[in-house]
Amino acid sequence: PANGFLLLQADGTTDTASSLPFHLDANGDDVLLFSPEGRRVDWVVFGELLEDVSAARLIDGDENSGWAYVVDGTPGHSNMQ
Repeated sequence: PANGFLLLQADGTTDTASSLPFHLDANGDDVLLFSPEGRRVDWVVFGELLEDVSAARLIDGDENSGWAYVVDGTPGHSNMQ
């Protein structure tokens, strides 16, 4: 819902509702999010993935704010905690 949080896991399975049937490239990749109408609503391009480090937009929902790497992530909560 609006102002809600969604955690998705690109684990290459369909085992749970939050599982995505693909993996991200650990050497770098990009993720694009689209609305049901096909409008791109957000995206991130990232370099090499580090274990237990997440990419987070540091002003939630603000496409003009930057992405940063955060340790431990913020699943289910605002990135501004």
